[in-house]
This record gives sequence, C-alpha cells and structure tokens, in this order.
Amino acid sequence: MNAPSNLPMLFDLAVGGVRRTYPAPTPQSVERIESHLGCALPLGLIDLATHAVKFASWFSSLGEDVQSPDHIIRVNASYKRRRMRRHRRWVHAKPRNLVVINLGFDRDCDCLNLDTRNVATGEYEIWYWTPNLDPVPIARDFRTYVSSLILGWTPHRGPKRDAFNAAHGDGLVAPAWAKSNKS
Repeated sequence: MNAPSNLPMLFDLAVGGVRRTYPAPTPQSVERIESHLGCALPLGLIDLATHAVKFASWFSSLGEDVQSPDHIIRVNASYKRRRMRRHRRWVHAKPRNLVVINLGFDRDCDCLNLDTRNVATGEYEIWYWTPNLDPVPIARDFRTYVSSLILGWTPHRGPKRDAFNAAHGDGLVAPAWAKSNKS
C-alpha cells in the first residue's frame, strides 16, 4: 500500500494552476468540524489537507479559518440554507446525509454520504450532488475518489502520467473505469 504521503504529492502534480493555501488543519479545528458536521472526517482528507500544496484548489478548508466562505463548515451551511420547491412544497436542497467536501464550483458538490459509513474502515462513500438532481455514488472511499480526480486531471502520456503510474503500481486505488486509461 502507498505511504500516506504519496497521495498529496500526486494530487499536487495533477492539479494544475496556481497554488492557493489555507491554514493547515489542527487537532482542534478537526474536532470542531467533526462536532459541527456530526461525522469523523476521513483520515485521507486530513492528510491531504495537511500535505498537499494545492489542496485549496479543489477542497474546502479544514483549518482554523472558520469564518472563511471556503471553510467546510461555511460551505455546508451555505447549502443547508438553500431551499427549493419539490412536489409543491419547500424542502432543503441538500440532503441531510451529505457533507460537501469540495468547493462546489458551479454547484457541483462531492460529498461524504453519512448513511454509507463502512464500520471496518470508518470511511464513507463519496457521492456527487447538485441542486435539483438526485445524488449519485462516485467512489467507495476517499482514496478512490482522489485517485479518480488525479486520473481525470492527468494527461494520458507524459511526465505527470509517468509519476502517477509509478505510484499507482504501489497500491494507489483507481476506479475500474480509469484502469484502462493507463499508458
């Protein structure tokens, strides 16, 4: 299995663009988030937030910056306040069992589904959700989810893909659809 530090390195290689930063998560900030959201955050998410330089390019903050609109508590609060009409009545737009973990660009949200906790691993399935559509599962756990992001952002050939393939052979989990894309 990969050392936990490989995923942040691969994430940084794959994410292009400018480096954005948040304050690193602390034990106190993680405890506050978990208490507020009512779930344990995946260890892989905390590790990525701690070690990936470009974490802020995709994910919500897990640090002490709770007042930031990009903080995981604020992102989820924003979606919790949104309501919509469904079957002639107003309902919350975001299902209560989903916790948004990314920044939700264009209202495309990747979420922990709190109803799918694996007791053996403590992991949650990752589901895609956007207002007005039913949520759908996209990954069985956080590691598979990040692996699929990396594969989607990495060209099929070249140095970025070579680095990914070198680490992938050591146990990085790739979803079934992505395995055929290896060069």
